[in-house]
Amino acid sequence: MKKSKIHYDKKTDALYIFLRSGIEERFEDLSEDITVEYDKNDEPIGIEIFNASKVLGSKLGVGKSDESIQSVAIPHKIR
Repeated sequence: MKKSKIHYDKKTDALYIFLRSGIEERFEDLSEDITVEYDKNDEPIGIEIFNASKVLGSKLGVGKSDESIQSVAIPHKIR
């Protein structure tokens, strides 16, 4: 099982989930705050969440009191 890398930037309040390496060929907006990036094989390579503290709140420990940029890894299966 591979691990995703999650990066949160407090200054921009954006959370990025790295699913796999690759070059973005296109993206799809799932909502106003959530974008999925795809490679040339149309496989998802990353998910970007804008306004992360509002969208996710305390679900991932992202909040207004947090003053640093955070990175964590979570396991997931890539098809």
